[in-house]
This record gives sequence, C-alpha cells and structure tokens, in this order.
Amino acid sequence: MKREGTLIRFLLIACPVGLFLSVAIALAMIYRSHLEAPLDPNETIRLETAAFKRRPIDREILTRNIDLLANQIGERNSARSDSQQKTALWLESTLGTGGIGYFVERDIFETKEGDQRNIIAELPGRRRRSEIVLVTAYYDSLSGSPGANCGGSGVAALIALARAYAGDPQERTVRFAFFANGATSRGGVDVSGASAYAERCLRREENVVLVLSVESLGWYSAADSSQQTPAGLTPVFPKKGDFLAFLGSVGSEYAVDSAESAFTHTSSIPVQTRTLSDEMISLGSIGLQAFSQWKLPVVSVTDTGFLRRNDGAEGGDTPEKIDLGNLEDATLGLEAILRAWANP
Repeated sequence: MKREGTLIRFLLIACPVGLFLSVAIALAMIYRSHLEAPLDPNETIRLETAAFKRRPIDREILTRNIDLLANQIGERNSARSDSQQKTALWLESTLGTGGIGYFVERDIFETKEGDQRNIIAELPGRRRRSEIVLVTAYYDSLSGSPGANCGGSGVAALIALARAYAGDPQERTVRFAFFANGATSRGGVDVSGASAYAERCLRREENVVLVLSVESLGWYSAADSSQQTPAGLTPVFPKKGDFLAFLGSVGSEYAVDSAESAFTHTSSIPVQTRTLSDEMISLGSIGLQAFSQWKLPVVSVTDTGFLRRNDGAEGGDTPEKIDLGNLEDATLGLEAILRAWANP
C-alpha cells in the first residue's frame, strides 16, 4: 500500500509538470519557427530558380548597366520624376522574380518633392538569418547629368553582386539596397533614401550588423587639374585619386580593417582607409553620413571623385570616362568583402 501511495503521489506531481514542460517546449518551438519564417512562402523554390540566373562578375554586365542608366535613361532625380520612376521600375524588374529572382521590396519615403522609393532585394541567411549585412548604392544623378559614375557605377556594381549571389544564401542575410535621393542629397533635397532607410531599420528593430555603402567607383586615377581639393581636406584625401577610399566613423575601425583586408586579397586597386570623427563626417561620402548619424557600423567605398571633379553637374559624367577595367576589379573586391562579412 505504501508503494502504491508513493507511486500515486509521484504521478500526481509528475504528470502536470511533464504536461507543463511539453506545452512550454511546443510553444517555444512555434515561437522560434515564427521568428525564422521567411517573408516569401515560396522561398525554397524561388532560390532554386534564381540559382540558374547566377553569373560571375564581368565587365560586360557592368558596361551594359551603365550604358542603360546613362545613355538610355539619362538624368534621373526628383526634378526628372519620370526618369526616376523608370529607373526604379527597371531595378525592380531586373532584380525581381522575373529577372534575377530576388524577393524585392519597395520602401516608400516622403520628401517635399513627393514620395520617393528605395528598392530592396533580400537574400535570406541560413543559420544567422536575423543578422543583416546591408550593401547599398544610390541610383539618382545630379541635375543636368546622365550619372554614369555618380549614381551609375555603384548601381552597376550592386547588380553584378546580386547576380553573383543569386540563389546562394550565406550565413547572414544580405540585402542589396538601391536608394533614391543620394547624389542629389548634396544639392539640397531634404531627405536622402539612405537616411530614410536607416531610420526605418532602427524603427523595426532590425539587426543590421554591417553596412557596405558603395559610392562612385569609376573615376579611379582621375585627377582634375582645374579643380583643387577643397581647403582643409588635403590631410583626409590626396589630390590625385589613384586609389579607392574606405571610410568609416569612429567606432567602425574593425569594419574598415576587415573590408580592406578582404578587398586587397582579391583586387589590385590601391586602398586608403580613413576613420573620420563626428566633426569630419560631413566631409565624407553620402552613405557614410546617412548611416553614421544612426550609429550603424558603415564602411563607405568611394573614388572620392566628388572632391576633385566638377563635370558631374555639367553633363560630363558619361560612360566613356569610366575606367571599366578598374570598375570590374573593384567589384570583385567588393564581392570578397561581402563574402567575408556574410560568413563570419
């Protein structure tokens, strides 16, 4: 009788506890699966299909995209909203399921010039899906400019990168972001696409671990004899642009160093790194300014041509002035950075 009483008491205690633990584990698994559920329910099929569109980076792809942006579309900004919208639609169709095969999102933000849209293409991660590596470029051009380099070379590089990674998930999630109001943010527009998107990421509490901001890349080795580097910037940027600058804010030293290391192991283009204080951020690139103000870890890659060339606003930013060989070399270096960052 004593053993039976002990058994009954054990069952009375163990059964509810076991039931409680089972329910708790089941709920935890449901919650975890909910967190990791893809935005796209057809993700597996879409990735397998996109893999057929994967292509290595080459000069032909870069040349074709720069030609389309500068020669076929031309000037594109809020003052030329028809061309701006045409560019956005082209990006959506190129990156989306009918093109390379990405899940594409329109990110709309308001400006005094009207609604603008960023275009976001996401490659979901594997075991570290919640960690996001953001790779960005701006697709608008300066007023009066076809924007082959400023607003063109960065976009061409990002599309080539997106195609090289099509259907090939990395450990971390990779987002390719194409921003409106980038080039023209220097001309007085009130909101840049990069700043609006950075704010949105923080508002959504997304875990953006690293940002690679790709600016103009094609004026490598260009020195403008008629325009000197603005006063006070010589200690930051040499007058002759025979390099690519890797810029970061204070606190982003590790990101800058890791980007330089990955890039120089693949590309032959010389690199100069700079970490800018808060007081000097405004002298840097557009992406650096936008993401640094929200304290996101960002490395900006730029030919610093905006400091030494003035033909971008005078219609002189044309495809034939871009060094396509070095642009291809630079894009291969960017691919190495992305692979290192997305697979820590």
